[in-house]
Amino acid sequence: MRSIMNPGQQSIQDSIVFNEWLKDVLVGSPTTSTPDAKQYLEDLIHWEDRIPEGRMCHPREEHLLPLFVAATAGGNEGQAKLIFDTTAQSSMNMLSAHAVTGYLLSVTLTKGTWTCTISLP
Repeated sequence: MRSIMNPGQQSIQDSIVFNEWLKDVLVGSPTTSTPDAKQYLEDLIHWEDRIPEGRMCHPREEHLLPLFVAATAGGNEGQAKLIFDTTAQSSMNMLSAHAVTGYLLSVTLTKGTWTCTISLP
């Protein structure tokens, strides 16, 4: 937790790596327009194995898991949109604080005659 208040080069680099992975998983990579649904769920379930830098960014996952729950609520139908990215606003080599990304998650669930739309900023 010390690295949050006093970021060092390693924790900054780890946050960049983790946020790039998270963007690729949630919204797709530059080479794919949308993430593969099955791979998407597997990556989020096994995030600690897929991206070890994530543990440096989230020593305890209580702030990360709500994102995963919202992102997977719609199964294959959920969509995430990147709405905030500190790494896009400055050169990655010039970052003096941790990388932060924000997502708008939308899911429409229809059951019989009712529809529920969930959007989380």
